Amino acid sequence: MLQTAARTVMPAALTLLAERAPRLRVELAEVPPEEGLFELAARGFDLAIAEQYPGLTREHRSGLERRTLGTDPIRVATAGGAAAGADADRAGAGADRAGAAADRAGAGARGGRVELSMLADRAWVMEPRGTAAREWAVQQCRAAGFEPDVRFELADLAAHVQLIAAGHAVGLLPDLLWAGRRPQADGIALTDLPGSPVREIFTAERRGATPRPGIRLVREAIAEAFARPATLNA
Repeated sequence: MLQTAARTVMPAALTLLAERAPRLRVELAEVPPEEGLFELAARGFDLAIAEQYPGLTREHRSGLERRTLGTDPIRVATAGGAAAGADADRAGAGADRAGAAADRAGAGARGGRVELSMLADRAWVMEPRGTAAREWAVQQCRAAGFEPDVRFELADLAAHVQLIAAGHAVGLLPDLLWAGRRPQADGIALTDLPGSPVREIFTAERRGATPRPGIRLVREAIAEAFARPATLNA
């Protein structure tokens, strides 16, 4: 299951299930989508929540059925408030150049949109190699004309937030991470990417001749929880 779904969608879905099917036992495991879909096909799980990034289609396994939950915008995340540009101040010999990039990024942020090329001199935090999130983020940077300086490689998006808020890095984060709270409260400034890209969030389950009511109930609760409006004040 996606980390962001485990944090923001599943608590509400489990509340719905506790009301509708109190005797239904639900077990939850947070694993990378690549691993989760494999385990689903191998009968390690009964249901998976996964993602698909623009231009990076996932393999369609003949034994699995997908249902789209919706889309999730991805935005540039930089430090907000006093921490903005702190990494430029600590950059040593490259401080002037990095500071200029930070200033241009700040101007773009105030305008509601930022060009990734403005962040070419900044340190980046990204998810581990081999994940779709990492591949997509690197491709966006390359398309903007630079190779990102990935100094921090972490699967935990909460750690991404902390590093970015402290001014040590910039990154690309999905809106689902902020469902129910304001990114500004975490010291994060979010700005749109050109083209306003979104990732697709979907559930997957094994195709079978005999429907399983429990899986249907869980899938419906997840879909309802995902559809609830999120509090996002970027």
